[in-house]
Amino acid sequence: LFLVFGIGFGTGAIAGEEEKGTLDFLLANPVPRWRVVVEKFGVMVVSMTLLAFVFWASLAISIKAIDVDLSLLKMAEATLGTMVLGLVFGTFSLWLGCLKGSRGLCFGISGGLAVLTYLLNALGSIVEGLKDYRFLSPFYHFLEPNILKNGIDWVHMLVLVGLVVIFFLASIPSFTKWDVGV
Repeated sequence: LFLVFGIGFGTGAIAGEEEKGTLDFLLANPVPRWRVVVEKFGVMVVSMTLLAFVFWASLAISIKAIDVDLSLLKMAEATLGTMVLGLVFGTFSLWLGCLKGSRGLCFGISGGLAVLTYLLNALGSIVEGLKDYRFLSPFYHFLEPNILKNGIDWVHMLVLVGLVVIFFLASIPSFTKWDVGV
């Protein structure tokens, strides 16, 4: 859910507006391009935070209703980790949208990267030749610590947050230098 939402939002933020023809109206306003990217990113973070809260609250109500012994704090930590994983691919999509402006291309590459990195992590746990490369997958940094059992591993979480920051910061100059077909 978070991956699809993040990739969809990131793809639609700039590239979606370019394809719909609304980006030129937005850029006709006296607003610097960096601010457009920062505000789109901010809306994505707030939207995903609200989605995470609703998801966590729904799970909290469900586990209390069926009397499952699960820590609400660990469940909140796992939900936070899932949200940050979605933000990794969402900001990657945003960056691609700032580079290319093609919604389909951004969605395809981002979705493909999500599948490939998931497979790298999954197969890396059983294929000897891939074990040393699992750390390249964001899924490794999300799944390896087993958040529901052990809580958040802040080193792994910092790797994911670092990827979000890198893709976000790369989006700003990419969009600033991009020649929008206005």
